Amino acid sequence: MKRNDEIYHKLMSFATTENGYIYWIWKKESNVISYSENWESILGYKENKIGNSYEDWIKHVETKDKELIQKELFKLPFTDELSLNYRVNHSEGKHINILSRAKVIARDEKGKPLCIIGTHEDITEEFKIKKELENCKEQYEILYAKLENYAFFDTLTGLPNRINIETNLNVIINEAMSNSTKGAVLFIDLDNFKSINDTLGHTFGDEAIKKVSNIIKHMCKDGLIPARVGGDEFVIVMPRYTKITEVIEFAKKILKALEQIRNINNNEVTLSTSIGISTFPDQGRNSLQVLKNADIAMQKVKEVGKNNYKFYTDAMTKEIENKVEIQKYLVRAIEKNELVLHYQPLVDANSEKVDSVEALIRWQHPTKGLISPLVFIPIAEEIGIINELGKWVLTTACKQNKEWENKGFAPIKVSINVSPLQLEHDDFTLVVKNALVESGLNPKYLQLEITENVSMKFLDENIRILEELRSLGVNIAMDDFGTGYSSLNYLMKLPIDSLKIDKSFIDNINESNNKELIMDTIIKLAHSLNLEVIAEGVETLDQLNVLKKMSCNKIQGYLFSRPLPKDEMEEFLNKKVINN
Repeated sequence: MKRNDEIYHKLMSFATTENGYIYWIWKKESNVISYSENWESILGYKENKIGNSYEDWIKHVETKDKELIQKELFKLPFTDELSLNYRVNHSEGKHINILSRAKVIARDEKGKPLCIIGTHEDITEEFKIKKELENCKEQYEILYAKLENYAFFDTLTGLPNRINIETNLNVIINEAMSNSTKGAVLFIDLDNFKSINDTLGHTFGDEAIKKVSNIIKHMCKDGLIPARVGGDEFVIVMPRYTKITEVIEFAKKILKALEQIRNINNNEVTLSTSIGISTFPDQGRNSLQVLKNADIAMQKVKEVGKNNYKFYTDAMTKEIENKVEIQKYLVRAIEKNELVLHYQPLVDANSEKVDSVEALIRWQHPTKGLISPLVFIPIAEEIGIINELGKWVLTTACKQNKEWENKGFAPIKVSINVSPLQLEHDDFTLVVKNALVESGLNPKYLQLEITENVSMKFLDENIRILEELRSLGVNIAMDDFGTGYSSLNYLMKLPIDSLKIDKSFIDNINESNNKELIMDTIIKLAHSLNLEVIAEGVETLDQLNVLKKMSCNKIQGYLFSRPLPKDEMEEFLNKKVINN
């Protein structure tokens, strides 16, 4: 080929652009294909063992792919460029995946291609990696399906769980408000079920629960929705009724049906049931309110003798009155120094040394004593002072941690719960920065805990905020994992460092193969995403030993310590290794 040959120059220009590939030129008139020197070696042949015609090339193509190639080549009169992905046969009998690109550089006066140049690229390894990734994705999808089923359905009975029924009930209540109809929720609790578990064992108790659930399932026809929301607690949603007598008659049928259970696994039992009923939307416009009202009514049944049903009424408003009183005093609680922090240690699973502490707010009410955050935090969110409360917790906890460090204690992280409303507030990142500057605490010793539901509400914006916080050096943990709307894809997107597994996964883990399998799967998944795993609510040595076997990183729970005031926490920190 002469250097002044126009085709030669075009070929060299193309080959330079595609540097590193096998390049070729095909002169159609003579049916001669010229290759660069590596082509034959890729196919496992010595030099000059493969001919230079189109027929010599196509005979090495895998039979199933020949038709595809011929179909694509028919397009050349109408296009200047094309690419092909196909398999060729190696001299050793294996297949090689090839990506070929072709470009027409000369045509006759009728447009028929005269000269075509192109490249061959060996993409065998790339193809293998792609297949492996597809297999990996399939495995993750199977795992996610299992986790999703566990998140929304009770593993023992197969009934919808609390999260599931709360979500569906919200939809049903909204429909009732839109259509001006009424519905009801029956909150069912088995009387004295704990004594059955204590006397006959948890395995027997599980059989009793399954039998009760089967009866409830059988009775829930015509759109009624059953769910298991706790150990021995069930809910039935009646989306619509015309007369209240329909609800009463159904409650009586449930009581009578469950009374008929007399024998389980050849053991005689006596079961009775307490049922609380709340109607909607007149007694609640969201699932939490309606379920709470039904629960209150059920507790009233137990107070007056059990084995009956009761409707929620305005007479059961002591809790609401108490809430109004709390609202009145909570606003002044910060300025009156009535708020305190207690600290619960998080222990390294292997060394059993304190690794960090979780700061938990308490309210030392002047007349009511110590009030739980479960009572006043929702109220603080409702009346709009949660950001002020959160700012106080951040500043106080950071200062306390720095104070311990100045006293000579080994540096540890302090972990703080973040409300959804705090995270969504415009200046939250600034509040965190100011707390760190004011206290002098190194950001790596601060951890912020968010929940799944917090993260899901405004995912993109929350990711941005979390990335800002992590850029400061602050650690982020997802709290109560498994109780919200987890998805694998969502979990992989979030900029987090740790996963805190909810206590519900830990309870009876050593007595349930399903729970143990799910927990082990979650830990392995978290570790594959380079996340630290923290188990919450650990109360027994058996639970601890199971979690250690699964390589859980940290342990939190009453097995090691309840939440402690700061002075008692200092004494606890003096312990080198915790004695169970």
